[in-house]
Amino acid sequence: MRTQFSPFFERVMQATDIENQSQLAKVLGVGRAAISLVKQKNSVPSRWILLLSRAYDLDPVWLAGEDEEPEQDMSSADHTEGIATLPWVRPELDPGTGTLRPLERPGWPVSAGWLSQWGSPEQTVVLYAPSAALEPEITPGDILAVDQAQTTATDGGIFLLTLPTGIILRRLWLQPDGVRLEPGSDQTLQAEEGGDLLGRVLFSVRGHGQSG
Repeated sequence: MRTQFSPFFERVMQATDIENQSQLAKVLGVGRAAISLVKQKNSVPSRWILLLSRAYDLDPVWLAGEDEEPEQDMSSADHTEGIATLPWVRPELDPGTGTLRPLERPGWPVSAGWLSQWGSPEQTVVLYAPSAALEPEITPGDILAVDQAQTTATDGGIFLLTLPTGIILRRLWLQPDGVRLEPGSDQTLQAEEGGDLLGRVLFSVRGHGQSG
C-alpha cells in the first residue's frame, strides 16, 4: 500500500511537535531535496514511517494511513496485540549454529500486520548494516530489518549474504546465466560471486550512527 505524502504529513503534525517540512527533514536526517522528491512521487518511504513511529511512539499502521486514530506508547500493555517485537542480531555468524548471533538489547516493536505485507514477522530480525553496505542507499550503521525466511534471490532485491570474506549486503539481479551481485562500497568484494543468502532486507532506517 502506497502512503501518500500530504495525509501522512498531516498525521505527523497532528501527533508530533513537527510543524513544517524543514523540521521533518531534520528529524529524518535528510535534506529538503529528499522531501521534495517524495512529495513529487507522492509515496512515503517505509523507513521514514518506521523511524518516526519509533521516535514518537506511534503506530506505524496509523502513520501509514491504514487506521483512523493514532496509537501512542507502543510499549504499553494496551497496544501489545498485533505488535511484533523483532529481535536484534549481529552481522556475524555463530559457528555452532550457523545463524546470526543474537544481540542482547530490547527488541524493535512494529505492527505485525503492517510488516506482513512484505515479509514474515516471525522470521524478521533487525541489525546494524555491516561495513560493506550499499552506499549511498544503505550506509554502515543503518538499521536493517531482514526477513530470514526469504532466501531465494529476487530481481532487484537487497539481501544479506555470507561470503568467505564475511557478511555483506548486495542487490541481486537475475541473469540468464545466474545471479549478478551489485557491488557495494567495499571495492575488494566486487569480484566475488555466489554466496549463501541469509535473508532479504525489508526496510532500513538511517541516522543512528552505530554499527554491529
